[in-house]
Amino acid sequence: MQQAALAVSHVWLRYASLKTLRFSGLNQKRACLLVTQDVAGGDLPGEHSSHSKSACHAQNLNFALCMTPVLFATDVEAANLAEPMLPTREQSSPNVLIGCRLLEAAPTDPETSVMGTIDVYKEDNYVMFWRGSMGRVVLKEGCTDVDKLKALWQAAYLQHKGITDAGEAELKESLDAANRGFPEFTTKALDKGWNLNDIII
Repeated sequence: MQQAALAVSHVWLRYASLKTLRFSGLNQKRACLLVTQDVAGGDLPGEHSSHSKSACHAQNLNFALCMTPVLFATDVEAANLAEPMLPTREQSSPNVLIGCRLLEAAPTDPETSVMGTIDVYKEDNYVMFWRGSMGRVVLKEGCTDVDKLKALWQAAYLQHKGITDAGEAELKESLDAANRGFPEFTTKALDKGWNLNDIII
C-alpha cells in the first residue's frame, strides 16, 4: 500500500513538473491548436508584443536566444496549458494521421479516383485523403515538417467547412486555400514567437 502511494506521488510530481514547462516548438497537438485558431479567423496564441521578433531586434537581442522556450508570457503559456498531457491522436483537432502508406490512406470506394487525388497534389510534398472527418497523409520524398504543418492547416480548413468526405474538388479548393493562407499563418506564428525550426509532427 505504501509503495502504491509512493508511485502515485511520483507520477503526480512528474506531471506537475512537466506542466510548468513552456515550449515554443510545435508538436502535432500545439500545431493543431494554432491552425484551428487561424482558420477560424482568430488571433494566434503567442507572446506579448514586447517579446516579438521586432522587439528583440529593437533591444539588440539575439533572436534565437530571445525566442528560447523559457517561461513565455501569458498567451504561449495558455497554449501550453491548453495542450492535453497524454492525448490520443483522436483527441487532436483536426484529426490527422501523418505518414500513412498509400494503401492505408486511399479510400476503397470505386467512385474515388486515387490517381486524380494524387494529381491534385502534384506540386506538393504530401498527398492527403479526407474521409470520415479525418485526414490521412502520405508523405513524398523530401517532405519537411513545414509541409506537414501545411497539411494540418489544410485539414483544419476542411474541418472548419464541415466537410466529412472530400472529393477531388474539395481537396483542390482546400489546397488552394492553404496555398493562400499558409504563408501568412507562418508569418504570424513566427511573429508570435513560435519556433518553426523546431517542429516535430
